[in-house]
Amino acid sequence: SSGDRERGRMTLALPECLRWDYTEPYPRSYLLCGRTAYSWNPGETAGRRQVLSPQDQRGLELVRLDVADLRAHYRATVEAIPGEPARILLEPLSPDRIRDAELSVDLETQRLLSLAFHDLEGNLTRFDFSDYRPSDQASPFEPPAGMTWLDD
Repeated sequence: SSGDRERGRMTLALPECLRWDYTEPYPRSYLLCGRTAYSWNPGETAGRRQVLSPQDQRGLELVRLDVADLRAHYRATVEAIPGEPARILLEPLSPDRIRDAELSVDLETQRLLSLAFHDLEGNLTRFDFSDYRPSDQASPFEPPAGMTWLDD
C-alpha cells in the first residue's frame, strides 16, 4: 500500500556484472562482478565491499542465469497476447528468497521492460527499464579508483 520510488541507471554485462546507479532521491551506487559486491555514495571517500556466498546471491539469478539454469530453479508460465508485452511468471521450485517473480518483455525488440518480485514476507520490488543505450562511462564495471573499501 506504500513504498519508495527511486530513479537511476542500470548497466549490464551479463552474466558477470551488474551496476545500479541511483540518482533520486538518494544518490548511491552498487556494483556486482562475479561474487564481489561494492556499494558507495557519490562524493564520499569510503565504500563497502563484500564477497557474496552462494546463498547471498539467490534472487540475483533472475538476471544472471541463462535460460537452462533458470529452468532448473523456477517453474515458468508465459502469457503472450498479440500486440502486448509478454509476461513471464516465475515460481521458485524451492522458495528461499522470493515467493514469485514476473518479467515483462517486448517481443518485437526482445528487451526487458520490467522485473518484479515478492519476497517471502510479501513485499513487492519492481524495476522498470527504459531508454536503452550504451553506457556513457569509460569503465562502468570497475569500482571507483581512490576509494577506501571497508570489507563486510
